[in-house]
Amino acid sequence: MHSGNLEVRLTSLAYGGDAVGRLDDGRIVFVPFCLPGERVRLQVLEERARFVRGRLVELLASSSARTVPRCRHFGTCGGCHYQHLAYDEQLKAKTAILRDQLTRIGHIADPPVSAAVGSPSPWNYRNQVQFHLTTEGTLGFVRAHAAAEPGNIVQYRSAISWTSTSVPCGRGWTWFRAGRSAGWR
Repeated sequence: MHSGNLEVRLTSLAYGGDAVGRLDDGRIVFVPFCLPGERVRLQVLEERARFVRGRLVELLASSSARTVPRCRHFGTCGGCHYQHLAYDEQLKAKTAILRDQLTRIGHIADPPVSAAVGSPSPWNYRNQVQFHLTTEGTLGFVRAHAAAEPGNIVQYRSAISWTSTSVPCGRGWTWFRAGRSAGWR
């Protein structure tokens, strides 16, 4: 395993949000929270025969499409993968990822993929949310790129009361209690 840091230029995005590049030896490298076109210094976290997973140590050259994420939980909760990418570029990336997966995994040559359709209101929604309890018994999310185990649960600091009818990340979520069961629906 590499003991030091590596420098790499990133070229694309993978499903799940990791930026993808290639090392000098031909192996693919995955780095979360980075973007195509960026040059980064990374710490190797996992090294395999065909790929490497790394953690950003230093952003050496930033993408012009990089933007400040609107959610303060970005990068820790693991729910949003592209908030650091300008919205129009997110749509292009999602189209490219779908096309790549259909070609590479589905073996469909030149798949008929239309451009992703943007939302007129691209913020404050969530397709799915799964809360976990922290060791202190408060609501939290599993830390991005981590297993759901104690120590990897990040406390959700937004003001949510147990009787809230909505959550800032999702519209219409209601906390319920039924006997010994409780949850969001």
